[in-house]
Amino acid sequence: MSKDLFSKQLQKKLPWLRGLLAATVVFWTLVLFIAMQFVGTILVIIGARILGYDTEQLTDLFDNSSLMRLIVIFVIDALIVGAIYGAIRFFKKSFVKTFELTKGLSWRQVGDIILTYGQYFLVLITATIAVDAFIPAIDTQQEQQLGLNLSASGVDLVYIWIAIVLLTAFTEELVLRGVLYRLLKKAIARWWAIGLTSVVFGLAHTEFLSGGSLNWISAIDTTLFSVFLIFVYERHKTLWAPILLHALKNSIAFVFLFLL
Repeated sequence: MSKDLFSKQLQKKLPWLRGLLAATVVFWTLVLFIAMQFVGTILVIIGARILGYDTEQLTDLFDNSSLMRLIVIFVIDALIVGAIYGAIRFFKKSFVKTFELTKGLSWRQVGDIILTYGQYFLVLITATIAVDAFIPAIDTQQEQQLGLNLSASGVDLVYIWIAIVLLTAFTEELVLRGVLYRLLKKAIARWWAIGLTSVVFGLAHTEFLSGGSLNWISAIDTTLFSVFLIFVYERHKTLWAPILLHALKNSIAFVFLFLL
């Protein structure tokens, strides 16, 4: 049935189906992402309460413990990956083949990905200057609310690196480029799929769940970055390419935020 819905012939007969499919794909991707944030956090809280932690201790752990943040992120990501894996297996397909994870990267491809990061960085600088000049209402100096202790040291730095470099890069690429973009590309024109995927990725980084002011400069940054992530995905035909590019960006951010 799903293959029939994404059939080009059927979409030509029913043009409105393309927009409906795109909206449906975006909706359920967001539902998966947001729902698992709540479910994962609740599961961690329940587990901590079973282990005997009271409300005050839990609050302190969530506010100050890098290990707790890693555990929360790991549980959330495990739920997301598990849900996607279950859906893929339901249709009797291979998880690694579906997301093109069987193909590794050559050193030449790694070099190309590093160069792509440099290109993205130049575009980001240009965009930031333009926003400063033409949209002064957007604070280009606004910092991201990572929910992490920026003065962390020792083993806490290891926990943070695992959380924001390994786990975040893999899961976000699986959801955004692996699921959302690939499905959108079947429903609508490629450039529309690139644009819509990138906008969704950007809006997800406005920090709308933080309770503070929306971070529009972060949204602009990640929207632009998404275009480059899709570019390396299409160029190298493996999800490891955007995962590596994403991990590279987060690693550089990690160095500037926690080591310098």
